Amino acid sequence: MSVRVYGFVFVIGLGVVMYLFGRAYWHPIYVKALGARTVAEVINRYGDDARSVLKPMFDSVGLSYPPEAITLLALKDTNQLELWASYQNQWHQL
Repeated sequence: MSVRVYGFVFVIGLGVVMYLFGRAYWHPIYVKALGARTVAEVINRYGDDARSVLKPMFDSVGLSYPPEAITLLALKDTNQLELWASYQNQWHQL
């Protein structure tokens, strides 16, 4: 193979490694160039989709939406993520 092919493979490999392991270096530059997203922007983008998924879950267990509070419980040994919602000082799993 020619030097150009080796150079191309090296640059692509370096790019993949930097993307996977070099976030501390490239992410601040990315945010500076494109700007950070605000909470309002994220809610505008994902809010309707999230509500359409969450509302039926709350209806199925008889809770009103939106809840007073939520807690996400991550169980690493079983790779599960549980959603718990508080309603009238009682916690319910969804």
